Amino acid sequence: MSSENKNTAPKEKGGFNIKSKAVWTLLFVLIAALSIWAVTSQAKDFTISAFGNFIATANPIWLCSATLSMLGFIIFEGMALLTICHAFGYKRSFGRGFVYSASDIYFSAITPSATGGQPASAFFMMKDGIPGTFVTVALVINLIMYTASIVAMSLVSLIFAPSLFLNFEPVSKLLIGVGFVIQLALLAFFIVLLTQKRLVETLCCGTVKLLAKLKIIKNLDKMLSKVNKKIDNYSSYASHLKGKGKML
Repeated sequence: MSSENKNTAPKEKGGFNIKSKAVWTLLFVLIAALSIWAVTSQAKDFTISAFGNFIATANPIWLCSATLSMLGFIIFEGMALLTICHAFGYKRSFGRGFVYSASDIYFSAITPSATGGQPASAFFMMKDGIPGTFVTVALVINLIMYTASIVAMSLVSLIFAPSLFLNFEPVSKLLIGVGFVIQLALLAFFIVLLTQKRLVETLCCGTVKLLAKLKIIKNLDKMLSKVNKKIDNYSSYASHLKGKGKML
């Protein structure tokens, strides 16, 4: 077992220095401004004054509830990631968990098909000294539980409030059904990624070979050697899931 895969977690870093914080703050403001511009420029009926009026006339109770729900979503997502990290010996603070979650949710919201969320979360986790192979396993586990919760909530809704589904038009019902099946398929696929090392090898090595054919990767053998080592570490972490049902 390589040193990367040892269960002894490195000490948590003390966070970014002032210069790094200033850069990230500037980047955040820039991305936020561009995101708002992108949304408002595509919505013909949207104006700042109309939005302000909407907030001013909104029911304070529901507005506060929405805000608390938003914070709750970020907090519990962070706690979920911390639970996974702690189970494998990587102790990180509540504040760092909040950063992992907030970056995931924020970049998911501003990138197509939420593609930027997990890479952003992975960046901050690795910045705190957590090995990349374990970060991959942790995010896959979190994604499995997240997808499972969506499936569970859908079933609960159908059981206790079937009218919510029955009142849709036939085409909408069909699309909802297709979406439900896709969620189940994704759930199965993510589980397979954690349990089937050979599939992971096929996907990763196949991608590397393709990049080599496209002349993007020059030293194929060296890259395949690195990838195989990473896959071994990844599979080792995944194999340690046995007996961690309490964590899930």
